[in-house]
Amino acid sequence: MAGITKRPNGQKWIQFLDKNNKRQTIRLGKCSLRDAEAALHRIEKLVGAQLRNTQIDRETILWTQGLGDQLYARIVAVGLIEPRESTVLSV
Repeated sequence: MAGITKRPNGQKWIQFLDKNNKRQTIRLGKCSLRDAEAALHRIEKLVGAQLRNTQIDRETILWTQGLGDQLYARIVAVGLIEPRESTVLSV
């Protein structure tokens, strides 16, 4: 369903086919193969939920909540999750 692409400069990408059969790429940057495989597992869960139009499992939701802003934005950009809501307090 999804796969890891290892770039010559040490960066890792995750590529998958979305619900429209279009290849999407999430660039992870330089990371270990173990970290890339962990991200791959969670991204496959997100893709599967999108394709089947089902709920995302709890562990994957918790994983997305713990992501840094940059990776979260990259996953949002390919349409797998919704953007984070931000609240602005006014004085």
